[in-house]
Amino acid sequence: MKALLPAIALGVCLAGPAFSEDAVSVTQNLADQWGKAYTTQSAEALTSLYTKDAVLLPPGTERPLSGEGAIRQYFEELVKQPPMKNFKAKAIEGRMTGPDAGFAAGTFGGDMQNPATGASSHAMGTFLCDVVREGAGWKFRSDAWSLLPTVQPKKEAANQ
Repeated sequence: MKALLPAIALGVCLAGPAFSEDAVSVTQNLADQWGKAYTTQSAEALTSLYTKDAVLLPPGTERPLSGEGAIRQYFEELVKQPPMKNFKAKAIEGRMTGPDAGFAAGTFGGDMQNPATGASSHAMGTFLCDVVREGAGWKFRSDAWSLLPTVQPKKEAANQ
């Protein structure tokens, strides 16, 4: 019995870290990295946050983007456009589906400038993603987001 107690204690210590991470915290960490890569306009850094077999479903695409090549191509085009200013993402709820996988949902937002008029408006959206442990870190396996309709300021809306 005395020999069994240290083995049980060791098992608890080894298993503890695997289940101590929660999907919201893991996703928030990835979302913070995503925001930094986005605002610095780094397609390489954005792509590196996804598994090689990831699926991306951004707004305005006709079909899901599957695999590293398609995701890299999407981000290379995305970073050619001015980024949202004050970009923030917040993971709100999620669940671990095992020690190395989970999903989470949240919101994001930032200020966008209309290239034609120069007017700025606040854009908001929602996201849903799957995260998986890959090596010592975490990556997105799937990521879908949508923009909420924007409300035009009264002055700009009246001019249209």
